[in-house]
Amino acid sequence: MTAPSLHTIMCAMVADLATLAGLRSCALHRGRFTLAELSSRSLATPALRVALMGVQKVAPVADGTFDLSLKLSACLITTDTAKAPREAVATEIINILLLHLPCTVWGLPDWVMTAQDITASNLFSGQVEQKGVQIWETTWVQTCRLGLPTQEMTESQIKQLYAGFAPHIGADHKDDYTLVAEGDDVRL
Repeated sequence: MTAPSLHTIMCAMVADLATLAGLRSCALHRGRFTLAELSSRSLATPALRVALMGVQKVAPVADGTFDLSLKLSACLITTDTAKAPREAVATEIINILLLHLPCTVWGLPDWVMTAQDITASNLFSGQVEQKGVQIWETTWVQTCRLGLPTQEMTESQIKQLYAGFAPHIGADHKDDYTLVAEGDDVRL
């Protein structure tokens, strides 16, 4: 099975988070949501904007894939409703989100691990108050596995094939390996 792309993982997150109770809209965002964007965007609130903020670490795995530690952000924007003030709406949705994040892998259990280092911050300020909104940012780190496991590689994906003989194998014995096939000569 081929690992999903980062974009596929992000889309799976948004699809999952869009089902949380109380949200009217949920979408990918290009980065951290800012107050300045409220003037240029029309949002159906409560709104959640999900962004990949960066990759903290890339670690190779023995099977030829890579574990990436993703830094993620979900920004919640709420306004007053006929039923509740924006603060109450925000804290209710943040509560649901904080209970949801630690136990979800976005429908991709073979490729995504559970969320770690989950935090939530109230971004209240005088400017936020003037806009008539409540903004919370939830951040977390989530590891995902990307790449193609070595055993699933096809001949067309392998450019060079080397052979080594025990006990002279591994990274410390790179110079002891012999090139046995290259390019179109690689056959598995």
